[in-house]
Amino acid sequence: MKYDVQRSCGHDEVHDLFRSAAERQRKIRWLKSTPCESCYREEQKQNCKTNSEMAAKTNQARKAALLLGSVAQVNWAETIRQAVFNALDEALAGKTILLDAKTKDRKRVWKSVSSQLLAIPEASWWIGIYKSLLDPVNPRKTPSTHTLLTEFVAHCLSKVEDAHAVGITTEVFSRVQIAKARANAVIENKIKVDSFIAKGRAIGLKGRVKIWRDGKGSVSIFADDFSFTAEGRWAGKLENETKISNKKIVEFCKEVLDAWPKTQEQFYC
Repeated sequence: MKYDVQRSCGHDEVHDLFRSAAERQRKIRWLKSTPCESCYREEQKQNCKTNSEMAAKTNQARKAALLLGSVAQVNWAETIRQAVFNALDEALAGKTILLDAKTKDRKRVWKSVSSQLLAIPEASWWIGIYKSLLDPVNPRKTPSTHTLLTEFVAHCLSKVEDAHAVGITTEVFSRVQIAKARANAVIENKIKVDSFIAKGRAIGLKGRVKIWRDGKGSVSIFADDFSFTAEGRWAGKLENETKISNKKIVEFCKEVLDAWPKTQEQFYC
C-alpha cells in the first residue's frame, strides 16, 4: 500500500509499505522520525566537513605538514591522521606498549615515528594505508585504535628491532615491508611509463606501445603503426607505417626493452 509520509526534515515522500498493519505503522513512525535520503546525505556531508576542519586545526597545532591532494582527499586524510596522532600521544605517554623493551629504545623509536608522520604531506598515503585496514565485508566499520596505530607506525620503520621496541610483532613488520616494497614498485613503474609516454610523444608516436615476449626467445614491440622484433627468429625486423624515421623508432624500442628487460608492459602515447 502507498503511504504519504512527512519526514523529520519536512519533505513529503510516498512509500510502498507491506506486511502487517502493526509493522507498517512501526515503519511509518520510523520514517517520520528520520530525514529523507537527500537531507541525510547533506547532513553527513556537513558533519564530515566540520570534523575535517576541526581535525585540520588540531593537526596544524601539532605542526603537521600541510596535506596535498584533492579537497575530498585532504578532508578525509585530516581525520585519519588526527586519529593516528591521538593514538601516538597515548603511546608516547606509555599507555600502548605491548612488548617489554628498554625504555630508552621505546622513547627513541616513538619520537622518530612521530617526526616522520608529522612530515608526510601526501593525503593519498594516509588514505591508502587506512583503506587497507577496512573490512571488505563491513567497510564502514572503523579500525580499532590499536590496529590504526600499529599499521601506520610499521610503515615508518625499517628495522625489526625498532618494531619490537614499540610492540609490533615480526609478522606484522614483515607484512608491512612487503606491502611497502610492492607499492614502491608500482610507483617506480608508473614513473618509467610516464617517462616513455613523454619520449614517444616527443618523436611523434601515438597510440598503444606493447612489449611482447612469447616465452620461446622472441621479444617484440607492437604498436598501432609499427612493430619491431628485437630477439628471436626475426630479430631486427621493423615494419614502420609512421612518418617517423626507422632509426628513431628502433632507438625508442631498444630503450623501452632496456627499461623492462624481463617483463611485458603496455602504455599509450
